Amino acid sequence: MWGVVYRTLSDGLTEHYQVPITPNKAHKLMKKFFMPHVDSGLQDKNGEPIMLEMSTTELCRSGSESSFQDYVERVQEFAAHKGIYIPDPGEMENE
Repeated sequence: MWGVVYRTLSDGLTEHYQVPITPNKAHKLMKKFFMPHVDSGLQDKNGEPIMLEMSTTELCRSGSESSFQDYVERVQEFAAHKGIYIPDPGEMENE
């Protein structure tokens, strides 16, 4: 994720918007938009469950490969709308 996805996205967003966007900022933005949320077991003052963003590590360890792939695909789609190409996992290894 960090070596290809977030690095490529940050470079592309920096070029697109002409402002420096670090891989960490790209990561936080993508988590905010696309990362699944989990119930914290806590409730807010209105009795609604407090949901927390998963981390990419938690998503990988969740055992749901399809959830992780879905997250990566959503990031790729976001990037594509900005004219940024992010290769599929393993795509660069096969070249």
